[in-house]
Amino acid sequence: MASPVLAQPLQIAQLLPTQAPAQAPETEVEAEVEASDADEAQIEEIAERFIDLIAAGQVEQARELLNPTLKAGWTLDQMQDDWDRLQRITGQYQRRVKTQVASGNLVLIDLEFEQATDNLFVIFDDQQQIQGVDFPLQLPRL
Repeated sequence: MASPVLAQPLQIAQLLPTQAPAQAPETEVEAEVEASDADEAQIEEIAERFIDLIAAGQVEQARELLNPTLKAGWTLDQMQDDWDRLQRITGQYQRRVKTQVASGNLVLIDLEFEQATDNLFVIFDDQQQIQGVDFPLQLPRL
């Protein structure tokens, strides 16, 4: 049997992928680091969204980012009161200055107010829900 003759020569370039496939992590440690980085980016984004929502007066939407335990202990009115009290002490909220993940579940956000700049601590649970918020200054209950 004679080998078939191709009417057109194959273009090797057409057979090669145009992009190299993404490389999978080579070790379990690399995979864990990549997952950790993704988790950190996600909780950083959630913490920033929480601040943006509460600062915009959208406390109900901000409250949806809390885990059930914190929701049960921190009412909508208390959240608004705490934010308002913070602004009475520090002046009007201006902006987020810097956000960083300090450890696996703790996000520090530098907030700028008219009269002060300080950190807000946002603590997450394993489901990436907010389980604690520590306002920067001691806020005496009025």
